[in-house]
Amino acid sequence: MRLIRWDRHRNLRLPYYSANLLRLSLPGSLWRAQLDAKLQRLSERDERALLARVTHYNQLDGFIQLSSAAQQLRFRDFDKKRNYCMDMLEYLRYFDPEFRIDYRFGDKTFVPDVPTFVKARPTSKPNANSILFKLNKIRHFNFVSDQRPFEHKLDAAVWRGHAGRPNRQRMLETLFKSPVCDVGEVCDDRPNTPWKKPYMSIGRQLRFKFVLSPEGNDVASNLKWILSSNSVCIMPRPRFETWFLEGDLEPGRHYIECRDDYEDVEDWTSPGSVDTGFSNAVSGHRGCRSVKGMGYGEGLSLPHGGAAR
Repeated sequence: MRLIRWDRHRNLRLPYYSANLLRLSLPGSLWRAQLDAKLQRLSERDERALLARVTHYNQLDGFIQLSSAAQQLRFRDFDKKRNYCMDMLEYLRYFDPEFRIDYRFGDKTFVPDVPTFVKARPTSKPNANSILFKLNKIRHFNFVSDQRPFEHKLDAAVWRGHAGRPNRQRMLETLFKSPVCDVGEVCDDRPNTPWKKPYMSIGRQLRFKFVLSPEGNDVASNLKWILSSNSVCIMPRPRFETWFLEGDLEPGRHYIECRDDYEDVEDWTSPGSVDTGFSNAVSGHRGCRSVKGMGYGEGLSLPHGGAAR
């Protein structure tokens, strides 16, 4: 039996689904009538910043021929992944409902043969056919308000999660018995895991100076809340990116880069290393908060509509 755990630092599902269902109940014409006014309210500076990011999300030029599989996105057609559908419809409703699109929901990261809206893509090129859209927000775009200063946190690293992927298993093999790391697997469908540890809430993890963020099927779901906290993220260089543009994060500024085998993590987390650059990494987190704080979420997604015809 799977337990339902409440964590005050996680996005609440009831407000998320209530707001989306309310939007879906209103006529699409109400949203389409607002599009021009919303875009015109942007200042020139904001528009330049927005278009720079949109150009990164959608790297294609000119008109693109849709595939024969392109279709209209309708909520009633989905009995699974409805949160993906709601996240996309939040912005597609500003455009003609007859527009067809190619889209892919879920954690798949391979680059499709035709231009397709996706949640995640490889950071390595060529990846232009993967057009990033802000999807699965309820799980991945979770930010926290961390009131505990870095210097008042525990001199250790922490991680809890599912270790089905080889890179996560390698991390646990290396760090599970470390005196400066509290890492373990919390998983109901892997009862025989050798790395099992009790569930730990985000709030309790925020007591640690360092939080590990190994990628899963694509980006790690804990990355955004780490980067919005006063703890320091430790991870290998990202191989995947989402709407958050993880591939643009800078080692030494936004996070501490470790080796793929995690053999050097103890060097970073030992108490004697606190003054060797961690303060710079922590201050870099404030730059990662800019996308959340600018109020650009809507503006960044609306120009994507030009790709749907």
